[in-house]
Amino acid sequence: MKSQYELNGGTYTEIDGINYPNIAAPEPDPRPVGIWGMRHEEYLKEHRYLTYVNLLTTGKLDRYLADVDEQARNMLDWLISQMAKVVNIPAPGNRRSGDLEITIPAFRKSSFRKSGNHCAMRSGGGVPPVR
Repeated sequence: MKSQYELNGGTYTEIDGINYPNIAAPEPDPRPVGIWGMRHEEYLKEHRYLTYVNLLTTGKLDRYLADVDEQARNMLDWLISQMAKVVNIPAPGNRRSGDLEITIPAFRKSSFRKSGNHCAMRSGGGVPPVR
């Protein structure tokens, strides 16, 4: 009689009379997990621990975090392009020397403080003035 593992297509390798299942870890995603993926990983650990453990144990965490990072970068690029249109800043390929440049600093937890049930900007925090 075959085991459930064999019925599902699994195979064994016999070593010294003991059958070991032929299993392998999934290939890691070659894409890097950037800052937004790492921040989402911290969110999952703190607020969605079961989802984090499930992704980790099934070998899908790296791919998931790389996808989240890619989506966040695309959204940031879109946001910067929309901001540039509003203030009439030329696209990166069409800039001349002396043109203004928009920079978005990395979000820092230290630039926010809790105030009641909402977050408020500290004085001096936030987006720096356009250079």
